[in-house]
Amino acid sequence: MNTLESIPGPPLLTVCRGGGAALIHAVAVMRGVDHMPYVVNALIDAYVSHGDGLVDARRLFEALEGRRTAASWTSMIAGYVRWGQENTGLQLFQNIIQV
Repeated sequence: MNTLESIPGPPLLTVCRGGGAALIHAVAVMRGVDHMPYVVNALIDAYVSHGDGLVDARRLFEALEGRRTAASWTSMIAGYVRWGQENTGLQLFQNIIQV
């Protein structure tokens, strides 16, 4: 079986960083795993690998409220810095201290 649905979630997310993030996100929703923190973290990382995915990544990050991990924070901060939004990344970093 060689379909997108047959490939395990996290490895597929790693392979498709960025360009296919929306498609992979849709598959995660169809499989009912879009709420699992490790899947959401991988999706955040995939979205931030392209600058136009920062809004989608932030939406996922905000939805993780109370379940954010070091990977969640790191992916978001690194994404902002990578795409020239250092101040936003710094503000997010400062939020870690408050949490």
